[in-house]
Amino acid sequence: MRGAPAALALAVFLASGPASAAPWDRVVHVCIDISTPAPPLAEPIEIPVGCQLVDCCPGCPASALLDWQVQATGDAMGSLEVAFEGLARPPQVEGDARPTDQGAIVGHGTATLRGLGGAGERVPVATLRLRLDEAALARLQRGDVNAGGGGQVGAIDVAVEQRVGAVVVNEFYVHYALEHCTVGAGNPCDTVAQSMNREGDRSVLLLDDRRAGGCVNDELYRGEATVDVGSVLSQGSCSTSELFVFSKGDAMRMLSPVTSWTDACGDQVPAELDPILEAPINLWVALPTWLPPGGPQMDLDNANLIYDDNKTGIRFKPKIAPINPVPPALLLGCSGGVPPSGFYVPNQLNVYYTASPSTGENCEGDRNVIFIGTIANIASLAHELGHAFSLFGDTETWGHVNGVDGFTDENVMWGGGPATRDLFSLGQAFRFNVDIHSRLNANGVRTGATRDCPAKTATLDCPALGLDWMRP
Repeated sequence: MRGAPAALALAVFLASGPASAAPWDRVVHVCIDISTPAPPLAEPIEIPVGCQLVDCCPGCPASALLDWQVQATGDAMGSLEVAFEGLARPPQVEGDARPTDQGAIVGHGTATLRGLGGAGERVPVATLRLRLDEAALARLQRGDVNAGGGGQVGAIDVAVEQRVGAVVVNEFYVHYALEHCTVGAGNPCDTVAQSMNREGDRSVLLLDDRRAGGCVNDELYRGEATVDVGSVLSQGSCSTSELFVFSKGDAMRMLSPVTSWTDACGDQVPAELDPILEAPINLWVALPTWLPPGGPQMDLDNANLIYDDNKTGIRFKPKIAPINPVPPALLLGCSGGVPPSGFYVPNQLNVYYTASPSTGENCEGDRNVIFIGTIANIASLAHELGHAFSLFGDTETWGHVNGVDGFTDENVMWGGGPATRDLFSLGQAFRFNVDIHSRLNANGVRTGATRDCPAKTATLDCPALGLDWMRP
C-alpha cells in the first residue's frame, strides 16, 4: 500500500549574473525533497538600498530619500518579507503589504515602501525572504508537480524598483523556480535503474507519467545509478508514459512508452545507456584565408566540450580538408547554393571556413552546410551546429534566444553572444535528439523515434525550449 505523502524539504540553489546578461538578476532554484520537514522560507537575498546609475553608487544620493516599488507574482507565492538594516526610520507602506518593525510583508501584487534613507555611513541593506504558498506545496504532496508548467509546481517573479521621485535609479529582478528534483532515499518507492553510465555522471531524468493527482509532464530527477522517482502509477488514461535520460558521455536514452509502472510501490525501470552518438563533420578550410587562433580544431574541441557538458549525448567526429584553389561559389556563402562536388559530403555536416566578414551562417536550403567567417568567436561553430540540429530561425522562433525569458547570453543560441557562452537548456538538448528536423536524425546518426517539436512551446510530446536542470 502507498503511504501518506511525506513532509516537504526545500533546498535552494542560487545562480547569479549581471543584470545586463539576463532578464533576471538572480535565478533561485528551489529543489523539493519529500524526505524531511520543510522550512517555511527560501534562502534570503540581500539588496543594497541606493541608486546604480552613471556617477552613482549604492547608498547614493545621500540627500534624497528613496521609494521602493516591490511586485511579487506567481501561483506558488505565499508572502515576501522585506527587512531593512541601517535605515534612519521604518518605511511608510502602501499597497498589498503590511508594515513590520523592520520593513514590510508583501503579498500577491504591488507594494510601495516610502522614505528609505540611511542612518549613518553604512549603506542600508534589505533582505528578501520568500515564504511559499501552502496550497502549492499541497499540490506537490498530491503528486501534481506540473501545476506551474515545465516540471515546476510554480514560478515566482519578484521585481524591485528603487526610485527618487518618478525616476527609477535601480532595478532588481529575482526568479524563483520551485522544482521537483528528487525524493528522499530513506524509503524509495519506484525507481529508475541506470546502467552503463560511462562517466558516472549525475544524469538528468525527464519523466511523463501518472501520479495520484493525475497526469504530469516534464518531471526532472537527478542521479548516477538508481534514482528514486517517488510513486509512479500505471499509465491509465494518460496519453503518455515516457522516460528520457540525459547523461554526460552517453547517448540520450528514450523509453516510450514505459509499461512497467504499476499502482504499487517497488517498480523498477531499467535504463541502459548507449555510447555517445558521433556525428561526422567535414571542416573545409579555404586557403589562403583568415583562421581563428588555434584553427577549426579548437572550435571543434570547444563544441565537443559544450555539447558533452550539457548532456546532449552528441560528439562530433571531424575530417579537416584544405580547399585550394577556392571555388567562387564558396565565397558567396549560403547564397552560392550547394557547394561544388568534391567539397561537399552528402548526409553529413559540412563546415566552410572562408574569408567572409561574418560570424557564421547555417544555410536554410541545406542545414548540413555551415559557413564560419572572419569575425566568428570560438563559440560560433557550436552555435551554428545548434541551428543545424533543429533550432532554426531568429528570435521570433527562438532559434536565437536573445531577450527570451529564462535565457541569458551564456546560452550558446544567444545570437552574437560572447565567446564564453557554453550552455544549452534541456529543452534544446531534447530537440537536438528527437526533433525530426535535426541533422542528427536526418543524417541517420540517430535512428530512434522522432517528433515534430514546436519551436517555442511545450506539448505532450516535447518539453518547453527553456526547460532546464539545476547545475551542476
